[in-house]
Amino acid sequence: MTRPPDQAARRVQSALKAGDARTAAAIARNALESRPNDTALRALLGAALIRLGDPLAALPHLEAAAPSMANDPGTLNALANAYRMLGRPDDALETAERALAAHPDSPTAVRIKSSVLRTTGRAAEALTLIESAARARPRGVALACEHADVLRALNRTEQALSALSPHSERDDLSDAHRRAVHIRRAQLLDQLDRFDDAFAAAARANAGVTDPPVTPAAPTIAAWPRDAIDRVPASTAEGVTPVLVVGMPRSGTTLLERIIAAHPSTAGVGECPVLPAILDELRALETQPTQAWSDAAGTRYLDALGAASPSATHAVDKMPANAFTLGLAERIAPNARVIHATRDPRDVCLSCYFQELNDSMAFTRDLAACARQHQQIDELMCHWRATVSLPWLAVAYEDLARDPETHIPRVLEFLGLPPDPACLAFHESTRHVETASWDQVKRPLYTTSIGKWRRYGKHLGPMLDVLNTS
Repeated sequence: MTRPPDQAARRVQSALKAGDARTAAAIARNALESRPNDTALRALLGAALIRLGDPLAALPHLEAAAPSMANDPGTLNALANAYRMLGRPDDALETAERALAAHPDSPTAVRIKSSVLRTTGRAAEALTLIESAARARPRGVALACEHADVLRALNRTEQALSALSPHSERDDLSDAHRRAVHIRRAQLLDQLDRFDDAFAAAARANAGVTDPPVTPAAPTIAAWPRDAIDRVPASTAEGVTPVLVVGMPRSGTTLLERIIAAHPSTAGVGECPVLPAILDELRALETQPTQAWSDAAGTRYLDALGAASPSATHAVDKMPANAFTLGLAERIAPNARVIHATRDPRDVCLSCYFQELNDSMAFTRDLAACARQHQQIDELMCHWRATVSLPWLAVAYEDLARDPETHIPRVLEFLGLPPDPACLAFHESTRHVETASWDQVKRPLYTTSIGKWRRYGKHLGPMLDVLNTS
């Protein structure tokens, strides 16, 4: 039986309930300094780290806590979520099923299991599971959203819209639930070529966001000239070859990861948070980094990538924040290679506006802000291209979509990998995909998204005004 929470645990729970996962994690870490074996606190820290989008850091805490908290659905669900986010679908399913065995009515466990089934090509199984849960909880917004996602995966677009309909006019939804419902409606209406209705739904999803922050390129450019890069000792750590896929969200980064990860010598790790975390630690150093620091940092990063598949020679990391880490990456992972994903900025920004991305990318909820962020990323890529010595390849989404037989072998050749037919048939892979592009990368390459912004042109004035200034 789980013991009642103590004062520290109650404070963590209160912060989580208030939506402040960062404070929750800080309280838990502080309490664990004097009680490192407190499994309840470790479970709460793991849950907070999941909400912060760092499953890699959460996993050891949740795995340590799970055996003694086998009847706690929160811990099991957080562990299942960590496995799901890390691309370990078998472990995620097994853990979600354990949670359901202990708590058959857990809607979170149902959603996790359905999500993994859906994104690994088993949407028909997911439908049976999620329909039953949605009927039992007709007011459950998260269940309705997953129900719609499953129906969408089965190409039942109208039914997916109907699943969301009871929630589309509710005035009691949280901002997160309102956003989840209307972003899905926007995507579904777009599929039905109801473009004005789709844009109206996206605008409802993004309502209330005014002038969201854009991360400027200038501080990173100023901090990482060539001589600053050279002051970080080159790591001697050995391991997998990192493939850093960088660029704006919705520029084709997930597509590139999926294509490369289909090769038998590679692994896809999704969005690995380790490089940005190491950059934060470097900024906090009061002295110049030493060789020992670089070696430890390099080992930490390569080990994190290698954990995805110990037999892989290459691992693809598509963390968006890596656009700001390439100077550091050259020194702690000198064998890395960079692939810069590019796409028409008008299509990029429109696609971002139609996605349910996390709070770290709030700029995607305002078209003008998204355009400004695109300009900053372009400026940053120009700096890195002229400054870092890592091998570099720019790949345009349009080229991949129109001529995959030419450009996929080009990517493999750049990585030093032999051609493999699996890369052209990447959409047939059953590997779990946990990004906003989960449905697109389950289909063969298509060209219908090229120039899509024109269908919405009359709504895009603020975005076009910014882009036309560049």
